Amino acid sequence: MRRDLYGLLQERSIVHPTRVEAITWRQGRLSVEVSGWRWWDASCPNPATDGAITFVFDEVTEGRFLLDRLDRDDEMLDEFEIRLVAETPWARSADWSIYCSAAVPDPLAIYVAVEDYLRRNEARFGVEDFLNQGSGLRAFIEMTKAPGFLLARAPECIRDLICEELDRQCVRYSVVQTVADTESRFLVTLGRSTFFCEGAIAEMLEQAVPTALTGPGPCPAPASR
Repeated sequence: MRRDLYGLLQERSIVHPTRVEAITWRQGRLSVEVSGWRWWDASCPNPATDGAITFVFDEVTEGRFLLDRLDRDDEMLDEFEIRLVAETPWARSADWSIYCSAAVPDPLAIYVAVEDYLRRNEARFGVEDFLNQGSGLRAFIEMTKAPGFLLARAPECIRDLICEELDRQCVRYSVVQTVADTESRFLVTLGRSTFFCEGAIAEMLEQAVPTALTGPGPCPAPASR
């Protein structure tokens, strides 16, 4: 049986013991085999019985996707979450590019503004995912001393706060919207990995229905002589 994984997790919470048994990756599809109590099966009379379910993520794309950490892990599902990208502003496409035409007097204020926003919203991405040279504060500050440079590529929510700070510092800049690809539908967090995908499906094994054992039928009557 198959059903929408996002909808399933909205209706039913993962109950332990539940563990990841295997993870496979093939041509853009990530499959996570899970076993444990049958918390996903509303029709099961006794959820505290072992069962198996597979989470299938189709058309997996960019993100913090760490294959080397996607091993069998009993605690991986403690950090398992699926969000709709449309309802997660910081996860939307970074289709706004901000170019500065002058040096930035206080680049640290921009860095901190983005960092604080991401922290407040419990974002799975960091400053380096949006600010040019954002992986290191020193490199970022040095870049902002130039007379012209690309400052950031970001979604609308982060674009707005950066532009507000540039306006406050009276920095000349321009904003260009690029044509984004089709928006991914889901943002998935699994352990320490975060990635986008177009589809998320739960494949559940049908629960076996025990059948009563029957013995041999009655012995035939002895033939008359």
